[in-house]
Amino acid sequence: MLLYFIPNMMKPPDAPPSWYCDFKIPTNILPMFQPLVYLIGLQVENNQVHRSFWELLNMHNSGRDFQPKYVNVLLDNKFRDKKTKLPESMEYYIPRGILKSNWIHKHTEEIPSVVVTFFDMNWSDPQWNERKLDLAKQIKFVKNNFASHGIQILVMLMKPAGTMEDYFTTERASAFCAATEIPPKHLFVLAHTNVERIQASAQRLEVGMREISKTYYSMRIKKVKGWKDKVTATPLLVRYNFKIAVFQDIRKDFIAALTHYQSALEALLTIKATDANIQELKVVASILTYRICRLHLNKDDGKESKNQFDKLMRSFLKTEGNKELLFEHYAWLSQQYYQFGDLLKQYYRGGNSNIPDPISYFIAAGKYAEKRRDAFCQTLTTGKHSWPAEMNPYNGSVQVKLCCIGQRPWWNNPFSQDYLYATEDSNTVQALKYFESLCKHSDYIISDWGIASEVCRESQRVRCRCQLMSMMGAEFLRSKQYSKCIMLMTHVLRELGQEDWKNIVYDVANCGVTAAYAAGDVPAYCNFLLILLKLDIVDLVSKEKHDLLWSNFQRVMDGDVPLPVDSNSNFDLESWRKGLSEPEWTSYVEIHSQPILDCKTFFIEDVASIADTAKIRFILTNKSDFTLKVRKFGVRMNPIDYNCESITDITIHPQECQELELILKPLVRDISKLVQIQVAYLDIGRPNRSVLLHYSVLNTSNAYLWSNEISGSKRGGYSVRIEQSKPLIKIETSCPNSVLVNEWCKVTITVTNTDNRNYEKIAVACQLQTPDPQNAVLSPDPDSNIPPTTLHLSDISKLAATQNYEIVVYLKALVSIESEFKLSTKIKYVDHYSQLLTVEDFTELQVIPPFEIFQSITNLHNVEMDSISINEDFMIQSTITNISKNILRVMNATFNITSPRFDLKHQACKNNSNIVLNPNEDATYAIILSCSEVGTTSPGDLTLLWKRQPEEVGSETEFQQPLVGVTVLIDKSLYLKAMFSNNGHGKLKQPMIGYYTLVNRSNIVFDLTLSMDSTESFMNAGPKRLSVKLYGRESYNFNYILFPLVTGLVETPKLSFCIPANGSTILEAVELPIHLNGPKNLFVTA
Repeated sequence: MLLYFIPNMMKPPDAPPSWYCDFKIPTNILPMFQPLVYLIGLQVENNQVHRSFWELLNMHNSGRDFQPKYVNVLLDNKFRDKKTKLPESMEYYIPRGILKSNWIHKHTEEIPSVVVTFFDMNWSDPQWNERKLDLAKQIKFVKNNFASHGIQILVMLMKPAGTMEDYFTTERASAFCAATEIPPKHLFVLAHTNVERIQASAQRLEVGMREISKTYYSMRIKKVKGWKDKVTATPLLVRYNFKIAVFQDIRKDFIAALTHYQSALEALLTIKATDANIQELKVVASILTYRICRLHLNKDDGKESKNQFDKLMRSFLKTEGNKELLFEHYAWLSQQYYQFGDLLKQYYRGGNSNIPDPISYFIAAGKYAEKRRDAFCQTLTTGKHSWPAEMNPYNGSVQVKLCCIGQRPWWNNPFSQDYLYATEDSNTVQALKYFESLCKHSDYIISDWGIASEVCRESQRVRCRCQLMSMMGAEFLRSKQYSKCIMLMTHVLRELGQEDWKNIVYDVANCGVTAAYAAGDVPAYCNFLLILLKLDIVDLVSKEKHDLLWSNFQRVMDGDVPLPVDSNSNFDLESWRKGLSEPEWTSYVEIHSQPILDCKTFFIEDVASIADTAKIRFILTNKSDFTLKVRKFGVRMNPIDYNCESITDITIHPQECQELELILKPLVRDISKLVQIQVAYLDIGRPNRSVLLHYSVLNTSNAYLWSNEISGSKRGGYSVRIEQSKPLIKIETSCPNSVLVNEWCKVTITVTNTDNRNYEKIAVACQLQTPDPQNAVLSPDPDSNIPPTTLHLSDISKLAATQNYEIVVYLKALVSIESEFKLSTKIKYVDHYSQLLTVEDFTELQVIPPFEIFQSITNLHNVEMDSISINEDFMIQSTITNISKNILRVMNATFNITSPRFDLKHQACKNNSNIVLNPNEDATYAIILSCSEVGTTSPGDLTLLWKRQPEEVGSETEFQQPLVGVTVLIDKSLYLKAMFSNNGHGKLKQPMIGYYTLVNRSNIVFDLTLSMDSTESFMNAGPKRLSVKLYGRESYNFNYILFPLVTGLVETPKLSFCIPANGSTILEAVELPIHLNGPKNLFVTA
């Protein structure tokens, strides 16, 4: 211990010295230990390559198990000498303390585990030998400088940029190692040609540094273990176990480090505590416990860390030491809880973490700081403690250097037998009490609870945070820091939000009103006083106090000083007189739920037009037992341009309800925006003495102001949307329910002015909305030469009040539209507020074809045919059906034969040409044709000229349908034509003659046998079998007499054609090229 003092110094100290109550763990012991590495010759400021390498080393230093602390030193830096040797006989050696105060600093800041020297070197340098010898001298100097501690040297040679590897590299590297007497593995070369090679060199260097660093600390551990085995004194066992644990901690061997920390602590707990060593034992125990807890937390073992801390508390909780210095014991306990809470805070990750909650430890730290203050106050027999002149050598201004952590300067060897039963004398006790009187206990208490409240804020625990800040406010009040107390209590009221925690609210308001009364802060006094009058905490305030508070409020409003609420209330009359004499002051009262004056504020409507006004209604209810006067009311809005207030003078008696209204004028710039009520306020004060009750609609937990009921209205709520003025011009569209394809439909658009003012320059746009713009068109006049489009524009120059204007357009759909099809009518005009207003009208339309046509191909006997022969007559029948929902008149139907292959034989209509078709009625049209060429084609089309009924609805419209395609095959060799008597109509059992003509259209000779198939419907009276030899281009006529046996529509008997097989007499049916043209059925009646 080194002690420097001025013998004649008689002035008492004005601050406690650094060694007094030094229960804080030194800052260099708190973090995780890292190895120290010296870098020599690295010119960071002048050399860009050196600076890049320095930054690369520090960048690689993050996120690795080997994270050394790099220190860049000069080559001629004088390293500290090794200390004197230990006593030869360690068996009976008693140390002067446990942990040297500078030992941690020495091994983490001064003594490196490895030294790296940097030199610029080029293997191909012509003066290489001279350079080699010069570097050898410098390296030898560095080795001698660090040799006493066994520190090894690494050499990094940095080759200049642009140099290449040559055959001298290996040879000269070996020569360099021999000249400098360093192992080859301690030599590293950095060729800074590119970034990749620099990074690779840095990684190789880190590997070498890691190995040598671990080797160095292993050597240190081995040496300390040798000392430990020779000693018997328990303080030395604690010291050496601690040193071994620190070295293992640096090596990242946490299991071994934890074992030695625990061994050191177990040995420490066996030392008998005396007045001489009690403080040192507690400090060293706290250091060991802190390191053990950190290692446990580092592996996420919060439970074991807590157990270790609890063990420390159990071991020293009753070890109070000198009873007159009990406050020191509480100071140590407070510091332990603070340090452990701060350690937990670094690892705490929320409620689901394995780490204990640090908040309770900070709270306990503040509680023990309170006990420290209370214990010290009990030692006060007079107004204050005096400084003993005999203790001037230990005055706080005297430089005292303690050799061991936690010692007092007047105990030279606290562990010797001479001090086994030593106690503090009266002078030292008096000096310690004097130092304690210089401590600001309130700052310690508030600091601990302040940190706890910040942790609560981070973890969003509002109630706990508010409770802690309430405790802090009480401490501010006790220490007479009234302004800080008022500020903090005001903040707590805001922090509480809408939570219904009446006990906390009462504590906060009571603390605030006491501080404001003592400080003479008139606005703050009114604020906290009205909070104490809240209805939900009336059971916490006595009736006498409640009445006195209201009486004091009235006195303040009348300009009189309030009466004290409590007998022990402090009071500053001068401050009150000054505050009440101010020409004007305002008190802002943050209203909670259930205030004495309830206020519900809301917009009457949730939408407001700029042509109208927005009304805000106030419903005021006096829920107190006092008569209240309101002289002003207003709102704070978002945007702030809508902030407004109104002067009033109303009196509200107890339990009475009254309503007030504010009127806002919407602004054009805020169209489509929301205007919100942020805060409503009422002034219940006097002229020039405003007491504003603030009611907030912010529904958040940390709102500035609150009221649970302010936005509870079922009407408009606390926001209104500003909209354009409602258009006073209306649109009405008149058109048919359905649009028929190709028909021009008349559409009438009526624009009506419902306002009592005229409007000018009204733009009207009609547009068809269809998936394909080519499917429909609009036209103002179908008979004009104006090309139709999908958009029609028109202007109304002036529209008089209450008048209307008609616009006629014609709509035509070219195809049937099954998807969405609308007619959109939009008008735009400028109203009298300079707003551009738009009115839109949509008319949904249905587009359908007027007719559905079914076509068939038959022979002249009305038998359907898939194909025909060349020059054969056939018939096309077209049946049209009215599928619309309207009555249609077909005025004309025309078959247009456009293909030259077909010849028109006859055109017939089974109905009249000018016919009226109701919905779902049909009409049939037919045409007889023949074809002269082979192939499949359509003969032409069918054109219908039609119109709606009644005629004034639509116009004449053509409907065109292509005729069905006809397939004409190559001419068959044989053609059989059949006709029956009476046009195929017979009577039962009366003869019917069938006339057959067989024509050979080829040049081939056919030998045929003809027979009629037997059937149950007819009896054949003709030949049963005919043999015919038919030459080319000849015909053969034959008849059959048939007697019908059944009535009805009967199938015509079939003819069979046979030819001899291979010239024999055996007949067989073969496929012949025969084309049949005859009736398929006969009609028989009785």
